[in-house]
Amino acid sequence: MQVRSMSIITVFAAANLAIPVRAAPLVLAASSKWEIQYADDSCRLARIYGTDKNKIIVLMDRFAPSAQVDVTLIGKPFITGSDVQIPVTFSFGPDLPAAKRKDVLAGFTGKDRVSTLFVGPRDLLNREGDDLPPQSPDDEARITQLYLAVGSRQFVLQSGSLRAPLAALRTCTDDLLKGWGLDPAVQAALSRPPKPQTDPGRWLVSNDYPRGALKMGASAIVHFRLMIGPDGNPTGCNVQQATDSPEFTDFTCKLLMKRAHFEPALDAAGKPTASYYRNSVRWLAAAF
Repeated sequence: MQVRSMSIITVFAAANLAIPVRAAPLVLAASSKWEIQYADDSCRLARIYGTDKNKIIVLMDRFAPSAQVDVTLIGKPFITGSDVQIPVTFSFGPDLPAAKRKDVLAGFTGKDRVSTLFVGPRDLLNREGDDLPPQSPDDEARITQLYLAVGSRQFVLQSGSLRAPLAALRTCTDDLLKGWGLDPAVQAALSRPPKPQTDPGRWLVSNDYPRGALKMGASAIVHFRLMIGPDGNPTGCNVQQATDSPEFTDFTCKLLMKRAHFEPALDAAGKPTASYYRNSVRWLAAAF
């Protein structure tokens, strides 16, 4: 199976914060079943852990077949400032190598402004790097908990085996490809996915930041998909998911269609074929 690498495009970054001393972890059992949600352009696993003031909602999204899931955590235990980056460790476990600490975007969700951590893409085996091979069902069965450290607070979420939930997620992402007019078997057997001709990190730059949003200190995450023709040219741009910041969505696609150029995907026989490229943009505005 051809696995597509993806590194998040960051347009503006905030400074790191110091790592505080951590307290003992809070262990939370699941308080709901896993729910799979089919959207037009994404697939989501959702589950609630804990109750009342310790309730945490875990969202794991996929926007195409991948070795990673895009993680978002919502809950009162995360008391943060709006639209800032904070140090977070998120790992699948228990018997896997620990993940590295990374800065994540923190903000709020809904009218009640519940604290939210946009953790971003995470490999299910806590591996680092690009072009990671997919996990096996046995690998997925080994995952029975989620570990989270936010500042000085630690959480262990008792997930149980992820084999069945992730199998349902794969079925959903295969259906996504069919909806885009692509054959999942052909895409899984690609000898090469679409290859950017230039560094994706240069497609969008700080001077592109919408002036109104920058003035307001607004940040956003935009997950996008470019459809790539057999000639390597983008044929369309879709925002698969985004934070509630409409000033960024159409604007992001407009710039990407102008600036993103590719060498075409190659099928198993080495012939150019239609495919897709997806990535995420983090528009970050923070005071130093």
